[in-house]
Amino acid sequence: MNYLWNTYKTPLIYTEFGFPVFAEAEKNLDSQRYDTPRSNYYLSVMSELLAAIWEDGVDLRGALAWSFLDNWEFGSYEEHYGMQTVNRTTQERSYKRSFFDFVDFFQTRVTQ
Repeated sequence: MNYLWNTYKTPLIYTEFGFPVFAEAEKNLDSQRYDTPRSNYYLSVMSELLAAIWEDGVDLRGALAWSFLDNWEFGSYEEHYGMQTVNRTTQERSYKRSFFDFVDFFQTRVTQ
């Protein structure tokens, strides 16, 4: 963020980030819900974004986790980026650990 801010002198920045867990589509539903690598990635990225704002003065206006649901972006559902998993047979949705870690990250840093 600091590089973008200092190089291009943009008035504000919006960003998005996402992370597919390796071979997540091959895992059972319980393993998909416990997506520790994605949680670690999101927490690291968001911590660095906060550091860019507070330490470097970057005018970061928005950051979106990509994506909220597993999607068909690349022509199949094999790459899971979502913070929810969807049972393709019953259409039941389940939150993954990364969703709760994402929410907790913001709740612990909200100023009153």
